[in-house]
Amino acid sequence: MATATLKPKKKRLNKDELKDAETTLRKKYKHVIPGTLKNLAAVGNWSGKRTVKIKCATPRCGNERKVATSDLAQVRYCERCTLRRRRQRRHHAQLRAK
Repeated sequence: MATATLKPKKKRLNKDELKDAETTLRKKYKHVIPGTLKNLAAVGNWSGKRTVKIKCATPRCGNERKVATSDLAQVRYCERCTLRRRRQRRHHAQLRAK
């Protein structure tokens, strides 16, 4: 019989550890806004995750977006620009398919 193993819980970081973690994230992901790394969220979409705000990578946009740190590798744009780019990709794919 297999037994279920529990994942170890993430610990809350103190201010110094949080600052070090943010420095590490900013070295890897340049679109992270300084000073926005938050500790583990208790409830909501980011329950049990650390969050950070990013600046949209679209040159003229500059909007901010709240993202879980685990999603930083996939997210570069604000929600509006993400939807716009997705529509453009679908439109171009339809044109190529014809």
